[in-house]
Amino acid sequence: MVAKLNLSVRHTFLQKIKLYKKQLFVIAPIAILFVFAAYANTYFQQQQDLRSRAASVYNSQRCIITSQENGCPFGQYCSKSETEAGICIEQPTNVLFNQATELKALSTQIANNSLRYLHTTWWNQNYTTNPKNFNVIVMPKEGKFSNTVATGATIRAQAMTAHATALALNGGFYDAQEVTVDSSTALYRTVGLINGLAQQYKSTDGWKFSPFTILVMQYTAFAAKQVWDYLPASTQEIMNNAVASGADHLLTVPPPYYKNADGKILFPGDSKSEENAWVGAFLFLAARLYPDNLNAAKWEEQALNYMIASHATPSQVGTDPRIKGSNLNEDGTVINHDHLAVDYMFAYAEIIQTNQLIAAQSNTGLPSEGTHNFKLVWNAFTQLNFPASSYSPPGGTILRKDAKGNPTANIYYPKGVDAGIEVRFKPVTTATEVFLQNIDTSGYDWAKAFQIYVLNQQSRRPDGRVFSEEEVRTVEFEPFVAVLEAENVFRLAIAISPATITPTQITSKIETILPVGAPPTVTLSSPADESAFTYEASYLPSLQARGNSQTPRLKMAFRIKKNSTGECYTSWIIGTKNIWLYSLPSGYVFKYLFSQSSFPKLYPLAPGTYTWSAKAIDDKGVFSQSNGVRFCDSDGWAPERTIILK
Repeated sequence: MVAKLNLSVRHTFLQKIKLYKKQLFVIAPIAILFVFAAYANTYFQQQQDLRSRAASVYNSQRCIITSQENGCPFGQYCSKSETEAGICIEQPTNVLFNQATELKALSTQIANNSLRYLHTTWWNQNYTTNPKNFNVIVMPKEGKFSNTVATGATIRAQAMTAHATALALNGGFYDAQEVTVDSSTALYRTVGLINGLAQQYKSTDGWKFSPFTILVMQYTAFAAKQVWDYLPASTQEIMNNAVASGADHLLTVPPPYYKNADGKILFPGDSKSEENAWVGAFLFLAARLYPDNLNAAKWEEQALNYMIASHATPSQVGTDPRIKGSNLNEDGTVINHDHLAVDYMFAYAEIIQTNQLIAAQSNTGLPSEGTHNFKLVWNAFTQLNFPASSYSPPGGTILRKDAKGNPTANIYYPKGVDAGIEVRFKPVTTATEVFLQNIDTSGYDWAKAFQIYVLNQQSRRPDGRVFSEEEVRTVEFEPFVAVLEAENVFRLAIAISPATITPTQITSKIETILPVGAPPTVTLSSPADESAFTYEASYLPSLQARGNSQTPRLKMAFRIKKNSTGECYTSWIIGTKNIWLYSLPSGYVFKYLFSQSSFPKLYPLAPGTYTWSAKAIDDKGVFSQSNGVRFCDSDGWAPERTIILK
């Protein structure tokens, strides 16, 4: 009996063990999951706490404090506390943002001073008239676009003037009282310059492709986006096509290198750093501000290739498959014009600043390729020592501090100078970027020192000009000052108020300066009713015709006649569907080529008195010169209006 009982107990015990095993297999994983979840929740909460202290784009960024570097983005500092050491923490906003506001005010003053020179002295030296409407094509006095320094109205100077003025108008910091030219006239001139540059680009097949002409197109295309709503449809089309043409061409051109991957110098004395940076910025602009093109993604990919190539060092070959050589020395210096070129080292920040604005206006960020090795370049300015035994006396660092260790506006050139020793506006941009990127705790002091120096230079002359003819080697430096300072204002404004600034938003700020009244139109009720043309306003900003018709391919013809000679020009446009609109820029006409396949070309009109008219025509080849009847003398033209070109 005892034996049986023991067996029964043993059997029951074994059954319970089996049951417990089954339960254990079910419960254990659940328990483990609960424990892991609790641990994970604690861990992720800790991580979230750290991220909340750092900027959203720099989540839990690790930083290392040195005597000079901060290592955190603008508005943050590198913590030294035991619990948060090496983590980027939000700065008290009052100090940094007050500093940014002060720098912005100084750059605003410099920018308006430079615009005063451009819209008074420079403009009067190069242009015979002020445009009276948005569609004027601005041309220098000699009657052609020149790319020579002698005229003072080079293609690049015109593009920079348009770019700086457009940014000032759209950014809301154009000061008509300081510039002494009202904002309406400034806007007319800006649109006129863009129109002229666009037409010149088209007529010369793009000024040929080179990094220098691409830079001009970058200025022009950026300016165009700031005043896009005020450009004629024809100019908008040219700009879209010009940007696409340049960007597509660059897809087939790899970034050049000063040295190849093996260290062999390919371009003696001529780094391609700044040229690659220009091209990268143009491609970035094309991709971000002209994004409707099917190749936009390819443009951006190529932009990043040029960006990273522009300031790659020899030791970085092999670290990234895109890097095929080097354009920057290991110590952060640049070789150009056969010497260590300080001016071309400053050029890097100029392109970074432009790219930052492009990113802001496209509601995006600037990829890391856009600032590749910028810190290394800055260190070459402030930490790299050049001994007098090997370089020009007195030796030392490129950027100088005073005896108390405070930054000054003095610059040391170890091996020659390109632009002139009085050039101080370029370091403003570099120091501002250093300040905003928190690369150097003295960035604000450097930027302010250079800004004050430039303001003192401008105070020497009532028109706001920075340089005398003896101080710089190129007249293009005056509009260059305006460009960099206008961009500087924008860059600082974005840092102070991170709300994204887009072309659409900022353009609306200058709508009130437009002349009151609707633009003049010629209205047609149907192709047969040519007498129905009416003029709706006395103000004439363009030759413009608008029509509504059931005829799907209605043609509109324009006619311009010179009163003194009877010389006649005509043009035509085919509408789409039942709505069409076309603008003919004042000062230029489309000269009909009597060829269905040839697009009409622009020809300048000489000063004089002209009359213009328009009419609708059917789709039956009315433009043929059969029966010896000139189209200009055919019937059906609307009542003429007078144009006086001075």
